[in-house]
Amino acid sequence: MSRIKFEDFYDILQNRVNHSLTSKEISRYTYEEGIACLLISNDDQHVFMGSIDGSILEFDLSTKELTSLHKLSGPDPDITAIAVTADDKHLIFGASNGSIGVFDWSKKKMRNLFENVHKGI
Repeated sequence: MSRIKFEDFYDILQNRVNHSLTSKEISRYTYEEGIACLLISNDDQHVFMGSIDGSILEFDLSTKELTSLHKLSGPDPDITAIAVTADDKHLIFGASNGSIGVFDWSKKKMRNLFENVHKGI
């Protein structure tokens, strides 16, 4: 896996939006701070990332702003899977500590957090 700077990461994402690279092609890269998973929104304007420190991050491709949306606490909070609903209103994520969460992206708040519901992903 290659390590890249955030500016290069942005260029890769822009290339995905402008030239239709697949998510699989992007996922071979990793962000310096420990991004475990990433997802491009249905409108190709936002990138959501799950980090190994339990943060859910949003990168706005138009403003180039990175925002931390939520951070899990407790042991082993790595966000290892993330998905967005078809209407782009909710993020669903899984963590290595067995948690599954639903985050209301439109309102920027956690809707539900189910702890210890799986063996970790």
